[in-house]
Amino acid sequence: MIMYFHIKNLKYFLFILLGVLLFTFPRHFQIIKTIILFLLFVIGGLEIRNKVKISNYVIIWFTFYLFFAFIWSIYGIINKNPGVIDVFRVEFVWTLVLFFFTLFVSIDKETIIKMIYGSSFISSIIGLYMILQPVIGNIWFLNWIPFEPVRNINGLIRTSLPNIAFMSFLFPVLLFLKSPSKKHCKIFYHFTLILSFLFILFAGRRAIQITASFFLIIFLFQNIPKLNLQLIGYVLFFLVIFYFIQKNLFHFIDFGLYYDMYINKLLENLTQEKRYIQMIELLKHFTKHPIFGVGFGKGIPTHIANPEKPWRYELTYFLYLYQTGIVGISLFFGLFISLFIKLRKLDSVGKALSMGLFGYLMASSTNSYLISGFDYKFPVLVCLVYISYNKLHHKQFNNE
Repeated sequence: MIMYFHIKNLKYFLFILLGVLLFTFPRHFQIIKTIILFLLFVIGGLEIRNKVKISNYVIIWFTFYLFFAFIWSIYGIINKNPGVIDVFRVEFVWTLVLFFFTLFVSIDKETIIKMIYGSSFISSIIGLYMILQPVIGNIWFLNWIPFEPVRNINGLIRTSLPNIAFMSFLFPVLLFLKSPSKKHCKIFYHFTLILSFLFILFAGRRAIQITASFFLIIFLFQNIPKLNLQLIGYVLFFLVIFYFIQKNLFHFIDFGLYYDMYINKLLENLTQEKRYIQMIELLKHFTKHPIFGVGFGKGIPTHIANPEKPWRYELTYFLYLYQTGIVGISLFFGLFISLFIKLRKLDSVGKALSMGLFGYLMASSTNSYLISGFDYKFPVLVCLVYISYNKLHHKQFNNE
């Protein structure tokens, strides 16, 4: 019994560590992540005892997604598409690994919440450190961070920090999670939320900033009755202080240029925007194969966005439309709409995860997050793992 307790705690610790590494350092420390994943599978295998702990809904969801990935990969092989093996690895092989993870490894609600808190906190700290290096300088004991330096172009931050992608998932989840009851946990929660917001604000990634703004507006509208004068006073005080210090602390940022990035560029130069051109080209070629598409792994010869992988584009859903046609994109959206609705029917944590999922899908519409590899599938795994926990937890509770 004591050994089982320690093994269970080890499993939860490893899951939190895996989540922090995946959300904070995507595409880095892959050997360490693989070892942790292997250990979780081993522990899950010891715990399973001939009893699979997975929701029927999760099994059905994975079955349909694997069908989607397999069929259009085979179609791509038949059409001799050059990138089909790469897409098959991302869409089928990694999804199969995630399926076996949910099959063997059960994680409880408290562990998932701790992983969200820890990942948001560490990812924001690392991201803000990279952004503020022009101000605070290089800190020698952080030289191991494997990210490229943040670029500053004419007062605008241009960052290629890969962990900013996951803030489209983590920030909405944090925002809609219930504040902890314990005082020290509540302080850490609000501090992490502020750090996440600042990371998004200064990271210079428009899709993530728009996504965060969207959920902030929803949150404010949902909580207008709960707002009080004291809270409004704190917010105004913070904004005034921020206004006075930003010119000195963030002297390398020209906040006025953000108007041009969001308004003028979108309205005046839309036809020259690379994603607009991608959309037009993908739609044009979609009309040639509208029902089933051309299969995974094929790009457009007349418009290549990624020279290393010419079958990949930032506009994920238009790419799916071109490669899988109306049938494939309908199945894809059907699966994620179903997942969103399923999460909304659960408790407050499930609802918060549904907001995170929606935010991640929003950000993926103009960035190739969902098709970028194993690490970028993790937000979907978190949602499915929680559905299994919630289903089995309530079943056990009802039996008792």
